[in-house]
Amino acid sequence: MNEVSTPADTPAPSSRPGHGSRSGSRPGLPHSWVSSSVRRMEPWLLGAMGVSLTALAVYLQADLQAAGTVALLPLLAAAWAQARPARRQRELGGRAFAVTAAALFLPLQAAVGAVSVDALWLAWLAIAVVAYGVVLRPAWSLGLAAFALLQAAPVVMLAEAAVVPGGPMTALLALPLVAAAVAAGRWLRRLHARREAHCFDSATGLCSLAGLLAYGEELLAARSPAVATLVVFDCRDLLEVRQIYGSRVARILLQRLSGKLAEIAGERGLAARTGPVEFAVLLPGAGRERALQALQQVLGAPSRIEFEAGDSEIMLVPDFLLGRLGEEEDDLRALHRTLGRKLAWGREQEERRRRYLRRERERHSRPMPLQDDPPAAPPSGNPRRPVLQDRSFAQTELPPTVPMPLPLNVAAR
Repeated sequence: MNEVSTPADTPAPSSRPGHGSRSGSRPGLPHSWVSSSVRRMEPWLLGAMGVSLTALAVYLQADLQAAGTVALLPLLAAAWAQARPARRQRELGGRAFAVTAAALFLPLQAAVGAVSVDALWLAWLAIAVVAYGVVLRPAWSLGLAAFALLQAAPVVMLAEAAVVPGGPMTALLALPLVAAAVAAGRWLRRLHARREAHCFDSATGLCSLAGLLAYGEELLAARSPAVATLVVFDCRDLLEVRQIYGSRVARILLQRLSGKLAEIAGERGLAARTGPVEFAVLLPGAGRERALQALQQVLGAPSRIEFEAGDSEIMLVPDFLLGRLGEEEDDLRALHRTLGRKLAWGREQEERRRRYLRRERERHSRPMPLQDDPPAAPPSGNPRRPVLQDRSFAQTELPPTVPMPLPLNVAAR
């Protein structure tokens, strides 16, 4: 961690960090996240949509091509949802718009103006809006309803006769159904937030260790064989940033770090905060070289995160280790534990090396003696007289002697 100058006043971090999570003080699912229950529910909703439209086609005595279309396309969408579960709202919303737009295949199956085809078309649009209104957030549901109305308007305006008997009354009866779908979706989101809140870190919007293990195993189970690389980061410098610059700058730097890790993970990966200063990124389908390229593309080489807080420049250089699932460990939990132990061992060795170098410097250095007064200048009158530089030596008193006659002295010997 490199710091320059002094920190300036910086604005408080946004309440939607990283992935667009909720406020850090209120735990819950990130705003753009799709819960596991919704991912499991979507194929069933599309399958029920196909069954309902097929039954309606039989009731309306539609031709075989139209009946096959309303039976086959929703089932293909259900298989798509099963193979590629949507983990974010934009993925789920994109599939909802694709399913709604697939109703345009119906006019190609029969002559324009056929009452049965027009009725199936309107039913397709209505069922798609209601089904996805349960799992989508209100903004996405509103956009999907507007898109469906744009398709339904030409059908109603160009039809020679009433497409659905009692059209206005049917529309009024459909409003309570749409309201019930919206209410059910709101209730489901609250329920899922309580169930899966422990899988996310409220301060960053990233997954927690429990979320990494749960969602990671779900991602790997969808791949055969399971090829993935786990990258574990040690950002110990965040503690130093908090001590030097304060909690505000530390929070902003934490959000910057979370955004970089989410960018590395992309749409198919997972970024997680697995400890106070430990982070992890799971990259499914990526080997070691590809994972290194993703890291260098986002963090640079060497890996670093730069942040400017007014007149101050901070550089965070995290330590990281990569491990490929199946080479070192076959289990995601065991691989994360192994990489964490290696990082801890590396930190301990580095700390020992620093302590050793510090002790060596202290051992080979000797302090100079302190002198109270400057050395006396030699007198100008008698240059041959020796000058004692050490005042303490000059002031030393010799022990007194006792004089005695020479013969006595010899006799004493």
